[in-house]
Amino acid sequence: MYDTLEQSALSVLSAVDATRRAPLLAMSMHLALVPGRVTTRRLSADTEIRVLGARVWLTQAADGYDHWLGPGDVMRLPRGERIWLSVEDQASALVSLTYVPAARSWLQRVAAVLGRRSRSG
Repeated sequence: MYDTLEQSALSVLSAVDATRRAPLLAMSMHLALVPGRVTTRRLSADTEIRVLGARVWLTQAADGYDHWLGPGDVMRLPRGERIWLSVEDQASALVSLTYVPAARSWLQRVAAVLGRRSRSG
């Protein structure tokens, strides 16, 4: 019985891995950046940042370097990263933060539990 459950969980994980390469379900948050204001976020998942509008200044806690992203630029950042965002001069910009929900890690935990049960019993 556990072998069948483990195989089912691994099949689901394979499907999720495929969606990581070409996500079928992705969540996006849009931030309006205004002059004179710095916005900070901690990323809860691997995230793709896309810039629309003016140039955006981005600093990562783990990196320490400033990055300037122009309209249409995309940057990928890892889960857990803290970032600071601001705009150049007196222009405004829109930034989208897109990520795949963390269902994959939940499924991995289920597969691990099922794997332990099948080996022990």
